[in-house]
Amino acid sequence: MTSAPKPLPVPVGVTNARPVNNRTRQPDAGRRNTGTWSAVLAAGLAMFAVSVSPALARDLFKADAFSNYKPDLKNGEYMTNASGCAACHSPGDDPKLFSGGMKMDTFIGTFYVPNITAIPMALGGWSNADYLNAVINGVGKDGRHLYPVMPYTTMPG
Repeated sequence: MTSAPKPLPVPVGVTNARPVNNRTRQPDAGRRNTGTWSAVLAAGLAMFAVSVSPALARDLFKADAFSNYKPDLKNGEYMTNASGCAACHSPGDDPKLFSGGMKMDTFIGTFYVPNITAIPMALGGWSNADYLNAVINGVGKDGRHLYPVMPYTTMPG
């Protein structure tokens, strides 16, 4: 007949200490189920990544979208002021010029803000669909993504 193991001595100052019996301890007792937590964390990160990527699920405007639209200058001025276009697209001394050229040093490189006036080499050469794709979907006329420099995620409202 074997005798029960003797309890470990209780350190001074510790109350309600219980002896540990290693022979009866369950193999996973006290361990966290790391597989479940890893799966929950991965699912949460995936959901977060999809939720902060607004252009991921959006369809681009077709080339003829809003082709019959006639601009409303008062509304255009209001939207330009509300969106803060002049903060980047205007040279510092004239906020109504929109000729671009401002240098932006970012963590991924240097960018020069484009001219967004009505001349053909600027926005004047864009269709309504090109413009909407830029300000709503963050995709330029040439199909390149404008983010992170163009803050298109704040435009659709």
